[in-house]
Amino acid sequence: MQRGRPRDAFAVYNEMKKRAQFPDSYTYILLLRGLAGPRTATSKKPPKNISPEDVSKAVSLYNSMSAPNSRVKPSIVHTNAVLKVCAFGNDMDAFYGILAHLPEVGAGAPDHMTYSIILNAIRRNTGYEALKDLSPTQALTKRRQAVSEARAIWREIVMKWRTGAVKMDEELVSAMARCLLVSEKLQDWDDVLSLVRQTMQIERLVPEVGSPERQIGHVPTDRQLLEAEKADGGVEVGAEAMEREDSEVRADAAGKAPAKISTDETPDARTFEVVKPTMTTPKKTGPPPSLTYAQPGQETLDVLIQACSKMRMPKAANAYWELLMAEPFNLKPALFNFHSLMRLLLKNRSSGRVAELFQHGLANAEAKPTGMTFTIAMQACRRNCLNPHALEHAKVIVGVMERTLSDLEIGVLSQYLDIALLSDSGPKIVDTLDRLDSCVHNLRSRVTFGTDTWRMNAEDNLQDKRDTIEFFQTMIGAIDTLMNRGLVPREDFVHWHQRRSQLNTFISHAKKDMPAPEQKTGGEDDERSRLAQRPASFKARMRAMTANGKNGQKSPLYLFRKPHRRTGQASAWHKIAAIDEKGSSGQREEMGWREKKPDGRRPETGADTRGYADSPADLAM
Repeated sequence: MQRGRPRDAFAVYNEMKKRAQFPDSYTYILLLRGLAGPRTATSKKPPKNISPEDVSKAVSLYNSMSAPNSRVKPSIVHTNAVLKVCAFGNDMDAFYGILAHLPEVGAGAPDHMTYSIILNAIRRNTGYEALKDLSPTQALTKRRQAVSEARAIWREIVMKWRTGAVKMDEELVSAMARCLLVSEKLQDWDDVLSLVRQTMQIERLVPEVGSPERQIGHVPTDRQLLEAEKADGGVEVGAEAMEREDSEVRADAAGKAPAKISTDETPDARTFEVVKPTMTTPKKTGPPPSLTYAQPGQETLDVLIQACSKMRMPKAANAYWELLMAEPFNLKPALFNFHSLMRLLLKNRSSGRVAELFQHGLANAEAKPTGMTFTIAMQACRRNCLNPHALEHAKVIVGVMERTLSDLEIGVLSQYLDIALLSDSGPKIVDTLDRLDSCVHNLRSRVTFGTDTWRMNAEDNLQDKRDTIEFFQTMIGAIDTLMNRGLVPREDFVHWHQRRSQLNTFISHAKKDMPAPEQKTGGEDDERSRLAQRPASFKARMRAMTANGKNGQKSPLYLFRKPHRRTGQASAWHKIAAIDEKGSSGQREEMGWREKKPDGRRPETGADTRGYADSPADLAM
């Protein structure tokens, strides 16, 4: 089962019964858990897909245990295992059919693991795969129904928790929190903080929604969904709700707090209130009974950050982070916690906080940072490029990456250089090029001898070399910028010419040992052809997005990355300049060589001028 061979496992199971070796309870557990996928035993990630055949096998095996002549009766452990198979196989009829036969109390009653599986199954039915064929209004209705169903189940969980029938743990709390996060309502996101207070005794660090101290005008609302609801009538959200939202926004813009909405009489408003234990048998003496609260962990920190991210509260996210890192929790964050917080800081342009996390927070992390960690961090600095200190923050990230990763991320270094080029400051560009000097030695060895990543195949290795050469071309463009714009003293030109010559010589030698890239064939406008040519790996797609910019458009720094293509741009510029006053499109004869020689080689001297600009106008294009 751990090797993903359920057929062989069931063949052994049938052979056991033929030889009168009857399976015990543990054998059934192995079979049912194995049908849920080999990864579930060692990982929290669900399997990609479970076939209907495996679901029917699991249900048949579970029903056979309930037969009168069965030697082993199903326990709640077997029930949880078969429920996982049904949930991951998207067979909700079998899922709820099994739940309908469970007793309310006693042996076989649902425990905390059962409720966690139920809540995760509800959230799974609101994912992209389940709602991709529905309209926005229908998908909205589906998500709201799922949240209402999860709230009803949570009220049942709290009742059993107060009596001690159900244990409260972090997995159950995070499952309910993620159900709330699939909603589009601000109240549901805010209830995540109340949920953590209810189950873990961690007080809210921000006022509740509706209180005079809470401002919500900065939280974006999806007006398109509200208009679709009003037009289709699919969900009961009418003009009153839209007018109430508009009044809240206007009140917040005027500096006034909106009036508190009275929802104390609704069951949903009391779902996440602070609870007190219920005494099953009254005692005249002794201390009062106490509840066993869940202990916060990495999943708790993740849902808190996601809730604060949806509500646009970076200060609250940082406050929860510091609270859980300190006494008495002393939580060690996982790598995905850093990624969640950095994505929030990326939206908020908080590159300084990101640099602080890299300097002091990564030392306490349980996992080693990866290339994605540094990519998100550098994107935060790139988004905050108007900040004069953004380049210093990016320099800190490059330093940590150089000490941590054996193979540097080319995209991170390219964005670091982009920030310096966008500053138009000679000293900053010089400091950036000097800082990248040690990285250049690492990258040159990487192109010559290959990477240290054994998972990289030959195609990815070749693409990595091309990206490295492209980065060197960007550095050459930065050196040209310094000299052509006079951003460095004239007496330093000899030094920069030498550095440029070293990079150019290495690029020439490296290209000789590399095969030429394949030419694109016709039919690219066809949708199926574009999907077929889509890069398979995540890194390949990231490289394509970085090279082409957003929505397939060229990046503003495209000419710095490919300086040898500036001549083609200059050719178009001179075509426009050659139009005479009468509007005729005649071209100057002396400019004809630019169109005939687009490779950047001057016919008069035969010198290779790639990477240089003919004029400030050429450099600005």
